[in-house]
Amino acid sequence: FTLRMDSRDSRRRRHAAGHNHRLASLTFQRPESREITRLREQHEMLTRAVETGGIAFFHWNPIAGNLYASSNLPQIRGLKDLTPPGSIQDLMESIHPDDRHAWWNHFEGKLHRQPGGGELQFRVRNAGSDPPWRWIRELIWGSWTHDGRCRELFAVNIDITESKNRESELRSARDLAEASNRSKNEFLANMSHEIRTPLNAILGFADIIINESQGEAIIQYARTIGRSGRQLLGMLDNILTLAKIEAGRLKVADDEFSVFSIRKELELTHRSSAEKKGLNFTVAHDQAIPATMISDREKIMRILSRLVENAIKFTETGSVSVDIYYLAGQSDREGMMQVVIEDEGIGMDPDDLENLKSMFTQARADSTRKYGGTGLGLTISSRLLELLGGSMNISACTPRGTRFDVNIPVRLGQTASGTSGWIDDDPALRKILAGKRVLSVDDSDSNQLLIGRILAKFGTEHFQAPGGREGIIRFGECHPDILLMDINMPDLDGWSCIEEIRRSFPESLGACKLIMLSGHDPDEYSAQRESYGVDGFLTKPFDINGLLRTSADCSPAKSSKKKEPVENAIRERLPGNPPIRNPMPSNRQSWLTSSPAAMNITRGRWKKCACRI
Repeated sequence: FTLRMDSRDSRRRRHAAGHNHRLASLTFQRPESREITRLREQHEMLTRAVETGGIAFFHWNPIAGNLYASSNLPQIRGLKDLTPPGSIQDLMESIHPDDRHAWWNHFEGKLHRQPGGGELQFRVRNAGSDPPWRWIRELIWGSWTHDGRCRELFAVNIDITESKNRESELRSARDLAEASNRSKNEFLANMSHEIRTPLNAILGFADIIINESQGEAIIQYARTIGRSGRQLLGMLDNILTLAKIEAGRLKVADDEFSVFSIRKELELTHRSSAEKKGLNFTVAHDQAIPATMISDREKIMRILSRLVENAIKFTETGSVSVDIYYLAGQSDREGMMQVVIEDEGIGMDPDDLENLKSMFTQARADSTRKYGGTGLGLTISSRLLELLGGSMNISACTPRGTRFDVNIPVRLGQTASGTSGWIDDDPALRKILAGKRVLSVDDSDSNQLLIGRILAKFGTEHFQAPGGREGIIRFGECHPDILLMDINMPDLDGWSCIEEIRRSFPESLGACKLIMLSGHDPDEYSAQRESYGVDGFLTKPFDINGLLRTSADCSPAKSSKKKEPVENAIRERLPGNPPIRNPMPSNRQSWLTSSPAAMNITRGRWKKCACRI
């Protein structure tokens, strides 16, 4: 109740006028009306807050057929003439045609109380002109009667166009970055191949000149060429390895190897550079070490070679030693390969140790001017060790020098002896390779000349093919014991060439040992190597010892089985053909080639199969 009383002056005037009551006015307000007013005020405040935040909503009562929408819903939903919706059909009319079906299924599912999320994103017409469509995120929930009928549905619409645009921009930026990264990787791979191929000939012939020349001056020139080429190769390997590490493209292989072979390869690779500086270089291993171990041999050699190379480079006088140990683990078949590398070089201060593993950084600023280098050696070694699950500790020696303790997890191998696989003397190589037929398929004349010159010394019968298509023909002619196949060739790549050979001469290829040649990382071809049964892989530039060892390791025992004639192999690819002695002049075959030489060779073979060309 509200009671208002008159003032004293007002009562006197009323009394003089004959009015004798004091109540001026009386009003009555029901309690529920006050609650309605309060709710209306709260509703208006909430509506203003929601609309200010760019959120619209609508409420639909399917029983009564009532649809209530916020005032900003027509703007956000892009309704025609920006008029409030009168029905659900009005809401559907502004949705993009491609999204209407999904929206109706979602809305109808909520109407029938189907389980699932109550959120959907779709496009609606834009009230402006650009862009023509905007993105809406809609959340729907409702209530139902006891008999399962929908009592009401309430939906909130949020404009997410800007968020979608940002997502699109980020997606485009990601695609651009991935495309750029692919282009960079392709460029690095092509650059690697294009640089390694001529380097293969440069380093190979430099080694041949050193081994065969009698003139001291010529030998000195050849050693300078070889040393400069290997420096260029080292920088190229560092750049490519770091790029692959950062891209996460390096994989860990499981190779069974002997510690003897690791020791021998370190000796052969680094002894000449140590002796040239007058250093005492020793590589030793514990006699109790297991014969063979299992880990990624190639990456282990990369790590140890870089560390030994650094030790020799930074040591002017004194010695460099490498000692290999095995530390047994908790399991009988697992342990740790420990390699200790000590030098008597320039040494390091404690402050230098902090920066030593940083990329493009050497221990001292004047080291780059005096010794050269890119400052990537220890960075790459550390990254490769992390990939193998190992660790490295660097400490300063007394009175001078540096000590590297490298720990690499390994598993024990199955082979009883680990020394039989290493061959480094000419008589043993000659005995294994003598009389073997070797076919090299490579489009590089210099590489062909180098391979032929190396293999000729060991009594092999060498055949050459300048490309993939010619290689198929030459394989059918000579049926080699060892096939050296370059992967990157212009007319037909190595894998396609092997596929054609496998279809034409399956038995001969099965009896042949396959060695692939490439300037790329062998890890990039792991799937193809397993699929095609590759026996060996040589990365250009390969040295003389690498070619001979791989060829000897992959060399089969000379087969006494008579090789399959070329004509029979071709005839078997023609279904229904009778033996050659029963000609069929009516059989016609077509064969297309851009090589006149290949056409002339093939023409004669098809004629022997009673075909008309």
